[in-house]
Amino acid sequence: MTEDEQEKPIFSAEINIRTDPRRKSIRAGVAMEVEIDGNTFSRGICRVIDISRFGARVLTYSPLEHKSSVGIALPGFLVRKAEVVWVSDLESGCQFATPLTKLELEELLARYGIKR
Repeated sequence: MTEDEQEKPIFSAEINIRTDPRRKSIRAGVAMEVEIDGNTFSRGICRVIDISRFGARVLTYSPLEHKSSVGIALPGFLVRKAEVVWVSDLESGCQFATPLTKLELEELLARYGIKR
């Protein structure tokens, strides 16, 4: 068997794309500096990393407390009350007490959305 006739290894991979059944909607990437206030800390600044109608992932300078209540001052809107539903170091997932309307989300994405 010549070198050209030798069997070449075949590589394959199977990719399964799953949606997280806990997620109510897909989040969109944003770059937004906002004020955040809570019952376990004083007001501060944080960065919203991604957002959906139902919540946001925020990056803070100090860890938020899991299950605590916070107020997130989204630009152009009143303070949106939310519950911290998960914490990983300085990143936290916040679920809004009242979801954003589709129009409110579209306005935020038009201004602060990250184009991919």
